[in-house]
Amino acid sequence: MAYYYHFTNRPKAAVIYISQSIALARILQLDDPETYQPKSSGRQDRKSQCITKEHTLRLWWTTVCLDKTLASELDPSPVYLTPSLELPLPSSEGLSSEDEDEFFDLELLLAEIQS
Repeated sequence: MAYYYHFTNRPKAAVIYISQSIALARILQLDDPETYQPKSSGRQDRKSQCITKEHTLRLWWTTVCLDKTLASELDPSPVYLTPSLELPLPSSEGLSSEDEDEFFDLELLLAEIQS
């Protein structure tokens, strides 16, 4: 919803939705490095765990990037001020080329995160 409001030129609504997105992501502990540690679970094989981890990680970083973008355009401070330096960056490690097709361009996301 935040992206929708951002691209339809409704910045105040976008800020409200990104604030809610950050809050929900923090409740789900997406900002906690331990969330991304490998777990031995009988329910998912290693490939599925890798894909799930990458989706979750990219969801978190995309949310943080949109928060930064909205803050830079509207001049409030970002909702999430201190992204964890211990949190891994998105990567294609462990993904097949077929699995990589499920994701948006990694290089663009990394450039946005590091800006």
